[in-house]
Amino acid sequence: MDDNAELVIREVLKLNPNTINVFNSLGIIYRRQSKYAEALEQYKKALRVSPHDENILYNIGRIYFDLGEFGKARDILQKAVELNPGFSEAVEMLRIISMRPPDNGPGPGAPGGA
Repeated sequence: MDDNAELVIREVLKLNPNTINVFNSLGIIYRRQSKYAEALEQYKKALRVSPHDENILYNIGRIYFDLGEFGKARDILQKAVELNPGFSEAVEMLRIISMRPPDNGPGPGAPGGA
């Protein structure tokens, strides 16, 4: 299903290249496929269109979290919570990050980790 959704979303982008929801949706599809670089690229495009969207910031934070880049994840998620203090998913992810040892780069199992 993600492959068909990706094709449809790409067609919508041709019609309206500044559609934030399309960039975000494409980013979600790529993240689910573990295509983190592609997902991050789409989320950053969405952020350029809507720089104060806490949901886009959260999605970027999730990518960094999944990659084991917890310092970057924390910084982005804090921005999301500043925009929306009631954003419970972002608050919870920040709590999880705060329980980790200090960030010394990617951890074991993460790309670039041991």
